[in-house]
Amino acid sequence: MSFKMIINQGGLQSFTFTPVLKNRNNKSIRICAIEGITGLRNIDDAFLNPLNNTEVELLVSFLERKYKLHEVEDDIYFYIRDVIGFSDISLENINANYEEYYDNMSISEALTVILTKLIDHKGESPVNGFPREFHFSPNNRGIIQNYKNRQWFPVSDNRQNINYENLLIRVMRSFNTDNSKIMFHGTSWRSAISIMNRIRINQRLTSTDFGLRNFYLTDNFQTSCMWALRNNYAAIVIFIIPEEFIDNLQHHLILNEKILWQQTVFRIRNPPEEGDNLDELIDEYESFIREIDSNDLISGPIVRNIKARTIEDVDYIKYGELVPYQYSFKDSTVNFLNNMIAVTLFFEDV
Repeated sequence: MSFKMIINQGGLQSFTFTPVLKNRNNKSIRICAIEGITGLRNIDDAFLNPLNNTEVELLVSFLERKYKLHEVEDDIYFYIRDVIGFSDISLENINANYEEYYDNMSISEALTVILTKLIDHKGESPVNGFPREFHFSPNNRGIIQNYKNRQWFPVSDNRQNINYENLLIRVMRSFNTDNSKIMFHGTSWRSAISIMNRIRINQRLTSTDFGLRNFYLTDNFQTSCMWALRNNYAAIVIFIIPEEFIDNLQHHLILNEKILWQQTVFRIRNPPEEGDNLDELIDEYESFIREIDSNDLISGPIVRNIKARTIEDVDYIKYGELVPYQYSFKDSTVNFLNNMIAVTLFFEDV
């Protein structure tokens, strides 16, 4: 077997919040519960018109409007704690109580991550350190397990001292990766189980590096681990993708050239906000995003400083001389990707 290892990113499954108007007491109780979980106050208006949005989506949109968060460019931790009002206890409970946690995130992305962890992660119910539905036995540590015709691997390594290369070799030694790329999606337990069942692409509220509609993979295992371990319950879905599949995609936008990558990412992440012809600029931007999302795949480096003020200041993540890439798979590829999941790593609850 030829092992081609390249050491070179949700959405979480959630329920729809549709409060029953005839039972206002139930709605008030739920809002009080959220305020208790997060430390937020006076959030009633967030749930006036829920439609088909989740609690997290409603709160992110409400907080963005209330605090004009599109104008926030730096010191996200200050805004999260001292302006928006998340309690120190809630942030400490999800290990999000330090400035570096918010590196490479916009304020909207930070809000989505925090609220998802505080609200949606409450029902994980680990048993023997892993998801309850896996019926995991401690006798099977270090052995690939089966779950609904999918394979998963229990990781009990110390989170603070992971040997990324050794871990990946242990997991992948039984897989044939000839003429294929190994790619990774770092996420949470709940989202990983959802992905194992079926990949879904949900449109985001604001654009990330490569558009509004993305399923991100990276070719760098360390990067996926670092992203996953932001979660209390961390997981990494590993894909084996034939090089032929990528080569045969009709619309693959490859952003290898730095200036083109800078221009593209900066434009995607910075919708127009002012100008005499603002409506026209917004129409042009929305048309551009639709064109971006019409691709099959977009690949390029991962932006490091999303708050850069100019195109020239946009820079990418780099480990020494190594530049990890991310791959934004679009809607047209999802059904194929479902058949390319090799194994999912679940990190033991700590």
